Amino acid sequence: MKLLLIACTLAACASETVSRPAVSRPRLSALSSREAPGNNGHLVAAKLAPPTTMTSQEKFSIFLQCFYGFFAVGLLAYPQMYFADTAVMPMGLMTFWQGTAPITTQWFARSMGLQMLCLVLGPTFGASASSFFKQMMLGNLGSIALFSWIIFFTEGVGVNAYMAAYLPVFAVLAVGCKCCL
Repeated sequence: MKLLLIACTLAACASETVSRPAVSRPRLSALSSREAPGNNGHLVAAKLAPPTTMTSQEKFSIFLQCFYGFFAVGLLAYPQMYFADTAVMPMGLMTFWQGTAPITTQWFARSMGLQMLCLVLGPTFGASASSFFKQMMLGNLGSIALFSWIIFFTEGVGVNAYMAAYLPVFAVLAVGCKCCL
């Protein structure tokens, strides 16, 4: 019975002669639907937004935030990774210091990581680019001085070859900060 009912319904629909409007192809335009004159309900392509351009100052700011943000998060989360005896990284890859990190050193490393994180998040929270670059320049100059002191005037404290590789990095970053002011 149900099968007969379905067959009759299909036959009735197939014999129906209702006129339907012809399907037209949508017209595409470079104008948005609000700007297109007389679009008559046809599909209209939206105008593409102009490409965003970043200044070199903004790019350098983001680079500094990523570079120092990595070290800040590392110091906060696991400061022992920078010490030779407790390193999770192979010797020389991320190891700056010989020996192990006592609890007081870990505390100071974590506080340094917190200060670095607050500094690099400054532009995100509204600090001006000028003040950010001045602070980063002073920090890089201080890092040059501290790393130079460890390399040239102490023995057995740091991984001197790795620290020496960072001196030009700090110098370039300091010069870059000065150029962005």
